[in-house]
Amino acid sequence: MIRDAQKNGLSIDDIAKMFSKTLNAVQQEDQKKKAITDARTELIEHMKDQFETAVSKGHLDCTDAAALYTLTMAEKYPDWTAENIKDYFHYRDYGR
Repeated sequence: MIRDAQKNGLSIDDIAKMFSKTLNAVQQEDQKKKAITDARTELIEHMKDQFETAVSKGHLDCTDAAALYTLTMAEKYPDWTAENIKDYFHYRDYGR
């Protein structure tokens, strides 16, 4: 690949710059995916904590039922983002 690029007139510096650009793009994509995963995990943990607090206090209501159902569905659909989970929860809780 490098020899082909050189045969096509690219210098070693040009090839290195292209490689660096590609590597940076891949790293940015990985960071974006990690941020999405981290946001999902953080939201699920927050919802679990709130639900467990309601259970321990014995103050369960419709919102808690919606949270439990949403958590169950989030486990079933691991590709849901934090935004998907929030939207689903609000739909289940408020019917919107």
